[in-house]
Amino acid sequence: MRLYGKDALLQAIPLDINEGAHIIGTDVNKKTDYAGEENTMPEYDVIVVGAGPAGSTAAKLLAEKKLSVLWAEKKTFPRDKICAGWLNVRALEDFPYLGDGLADIVETPFYGITFYNCGMSKHTEYSRDEPAGYLTMRAKLDSWLKDCAVKAGAKLVEGCTVTDVTHDREGVRVRCGDGETRTARIVVGADGVSSRVARRTGLNPGWQNHQLVICVNEDIPCPPETIRQYFGDRPRIMMSIGYSMIAGYAWVFPKRSHLCIGIGGRVVSTKNIALIFSNFFEDLKRLEIIPPDLTWTETPPAMDPAGAAAMLTAEQTIAEGRVLLVGDAGGFSSGSTGEGIYPGMMSARCAAEAIAAAIKSGDEMQAAGMYKAEVEKSLLGYIRGVSGTAVLMITNMMYASPKLAEKVAKSYLFGEPLKL
Repeated sequence: MRLYGKDALLQAIPLDINEGAHIIGTDVNKKTDYAGEENTMPEYDVIVVGAGPAGSTAAKLLAEKKLSVLWAEKKTFPRDKICAGWLNVRALEDFPYLGDGLADIVETPFYGITFYNCGMSKHTEYSRDEPAGYLTMRAKLDSWLKDCAVKAGAKLVEGCTVTDVTHDREGVRVRCGDGETRTARIVVGADGVSSRVARRTGLNPGWQNHQLVICVNEDIPCPPETIRQYFGDRPRIMMSIGYSMIAGYAWVFPKRSHLCIGIGGRVVSTKNIALIFSNFFEDLKRLEIIPPDLTWTETPPAMDPAGAAAMLTAEQTIAEGRVLLVGDAGGFSSGSTGEGIYPGMMSARCAAEAIAAAIKSGDEMQAAGMYKAEVEKSLLGYIRGVSGTAVLMITNMMYASPKLAEKVAKSYLFGEPLKL
């Protein structure tokens, strides 16, 4: 079995991991020379680069505001992404249209959480009557969200790769792999943790190690009746906080016909993650949390910028000029859990509101400032999370205190402030 140390992992992960680099279709009539030789009006109000949950949400909401949206994705649907598939219950509260697709996108609801300590020797539980969240498979979720955006009027072009993005006071120019260029008033970068939009426009030269978590997880097929046998009819998700002393946690998420098993931690604290994952897998069998005959294959690791939007360096920003970054491209995932679907969608909503207001005012250059102000107001508190030292102190106490365990659970599940 191949083991991954920190340096080897960073070298093994290609720069374009999760890049949704995108755009331009041959069905668009008007073309603009890359050097700007033709002085024409922008072809679109907005170009959205990336078709994950954040990109889909941005494209849908912008199209619903009657803005012209060119939306592009490097891959073709259906496509998958390394992701545990945790859909925060708050997503259905803030995006009610998700309720129309529950039967299509949700594998199973879950009704609480079981916490284990770092050595798997203690545990505590939190449960509630209504769902505490939902588990999904990203291929299903992303395809459904894509359909919503297309139905709203966004023009999706699949299988296109962005090679360059430039912007100035006149507009945005986006060049793709076929050599053609399209123009817009504003570009939204939703192209993942290694966002090419962010790098090409100078908004973010790259995430630093302290801003990143490294994750390995696998959706392992398992018969539904076996999952019910081990997790019941009202399953809880399971987390081992600080497992093997990583600055993160290991997990088991019981879905309809898969068990999602994974581990994630800050890059600076997580070495030999494949070995840690293997040890966790064996501990799960030893404690009879999963079936003894379950097997896994070596899964490549992925990087996520957990909480990064709340700890940007002087060289990083989520918006400037005519460029706005959402989802992982902007560092929008929970600093406590790494959960990114809900905060990614929320960042897209903030961006869509800012863009629409700026275009309506006649000054698109206002969009970046309006977006940053709204993110600061409504989202950064959720993104920041709890520091590693505080997590270890609090979680070591909660196994003897059901009230404290409930507070920790609500912080992890719903982003509620953790107050002792």
